[in-house]
Amino acid sequence: MSASLPRARRTLVTLTVASLLLATVPAHASDGPSGDEATERIVVAYEPGAVRNAVAATSGSVADDIDELGVEVLEVPTSEAANTLRRLRQDRRVRYVEPDVAVFADTVTPNDPLWAEQWGQQRIGAPAAWRRTTGKGSVVVAVLDSGVDAQHADLRGAVLTGRSFVNGTTSTADDNGHGTAAAGLVAARGNNRIGVAGMCWECKVLPVKVLDRTGSGTTSSVAKGLVWAADQGAQVASLSLSSTGSSQTLNDAITYARSKGMLVVASAGNAGTTEVRYPAGHKHVLAVAGSTNSDGRYSWSNYGSWVDVAAPGCNVTTQRGGGYSTFCGTSSATPLVAGTAALAFSANPAATPDQVRDAVQRSTVKVSFSLGAGRIRADATLDRLTAPIDTGTPVNESPTGTASPADSGTARSIANACPGDGATYHSWAEVHAPGIECLEYWGIGIFPLTNYRPSRALTRGEFAALLDRTLNATEHFEQPTKITRFPDTRGHRHEAAIERLNGLGVIEGYKDGTFGPDRQIRRDQMATLMTRVVEQRYGLQLTAPKGMRFTDMPTSSPHASSVAKLAGVGITSGVDSHRYRPAGMVTRAQTATFIARSLDLLVVEGAITAR
Repeated sequence: MSASLPRARRTLVTLTVASLLLATVPAHASDGPSGDEATERIVVAYEPGAVRNAVAATSGSVADDIDELGVEVLEVPTSEAANTLRRLRQDRRVRYVEPDVAVFADTVTPNDPLWAEQWGQQRIGAPAAWRRTTGKGSVVVAVLDSGVDAQHADLRGAVLTGRSFVNGTTSTADDNGHGTAAAGLVAARGNNRIGVAGMCWECKVLPVKVLDRTGSGTTSSVAKGLVWAADQGAQVASLSLSSTGSSQTLNDAITYARSKGMLVVASAGNAGTTEVRYPAGHKHVLAVAGSTNSDGRYSWSNYGSWVDVAAPGCNVTTQRGGGYSTFCGTSSATPLVAGTAALAFSANPAATPDQVRDAVQRSTVKVSFSLGAGRIRADATLDRLTAPIDTGTPVNESPTGTASPADSGTARSIANACPGDGATYHSWAEVHAPGIECLEYWGIGIFPLTNYRPSRALTRGEFAALLDRTLNATEHFEQPTKITRFPDTRGHRHEAAIERLNGLGVIEGYKDGTFGPDRQIRRDQMATLMTRVVEQRYGLQLTAPKGMRFTDMPTSSPHASSVAKLAGVGITSGVDSHRYRPAGMVTRAQTATFIARSLDLLVVEGAITAR
């Protein structure tokens, strides 16, 4: 149960949502148009072998380039933009020319007046999760509580017809307030300019009244309500209630609900002890503690290894009869976890309850008190269930030869290695941004963040430098006794790193004795080097799951085993559901994600200590 609901008056704060223009600041601005004259950017792609002298035909300057694509970005005065486009389109040396269209960040910061006070959702990465999904109306969360005020302005349209197991009717009016508060944290309509934003804006709430107006109920009523909700197709059950005693009836109801595809989430209790409470103590229930805004423990929250995760324990939410109030207790933390699970089912409808529970637990960050896992991260949970762009899911081959998704290929979260709250070091919209930030967190990055160029292909020398810095940052570097010097690395900026890693047996040169430091590294080569580092330098032996393969990765390839091993632990998962593209290039941004996931694996397996 929760602490009382103070009827605190809230000041409504209107938030202005601003979009960030994603444009590169022109290099060498002093060489471009002078004064305050307005300018426009034009993208020019040249034919292979063409001399890039188009600038001579304009009065603009080169603002940027994409060498890999044979592209230059020109900045020209607005008054000359139309003529410049016309001239370049007639130039035979130009493949195409087009305006450099402005791109805007897709902001999901809700415009609900009390959003500024909702530190809990901000703490668990809800805005980042909402970039993927704000929920689906087909996902139903059963709230087993004192009922729900379906007429609350922030819950209108969100509440289904439920059932009361207190009086045996379909009337689930809330005569206590506890259930309405919990329901608001699950599914208060977000971005509607009213009050607060729940975790799953589009999801539906199924009110199941099992507590009376005093906030009390019976185990049999809870069990009966859980069975009924499971039969109605609810995918998540949020139980902000607990008891000191276990019950076989309730255990059976939980088992029944699980068999119907439901994930049950329950509060750990507010006694401030390690005493096991039920139903949270059931092995198939996701037990929730209450954490502070610094990831500490509220003094009233139960804790211990039997409690699975924590979530913010004091939250502003909907109040029975209208209005809003602060809701504290593990009862308040539980619906945040339930709402996160609902987002997960929305993002990946094929996910099972066990997969969602595993994703929630494996995506947590450390807290300062005893807990089974840690404090939840909604964004990282969705990352585990929906592989990022450029990383699909490997396939297993069944005995009949047909391909099916491999559960073990889900992309790994990096929350264990990088427990920060998403500090922003850059200004571009990039799916691999968390990986880039992770490398900065560990002090591993080698590229300036002011000019990172995430889509640029990584070279062999750069990858050697990243591995070298990774070993140093994690205190797993040993000075080699023998060093081989390559003739083409003398004086190279990454010469020392290449020589050290070669001396350790991590990297090798070509048969002609060269290393090729400026050659692009292939995806399959990267996999082999990454596997070699994890196994040889950190002593962690990886095993390729049986049958895991990509259709474009020949089993005869010397890199096949390494690719399968990395896919098996979620460090890589291909470019789509079937292909790995072994000969493809690796970008700087992708590499950051691969290394960040490797760090996460090493932390989880105890090979290194989290910073």
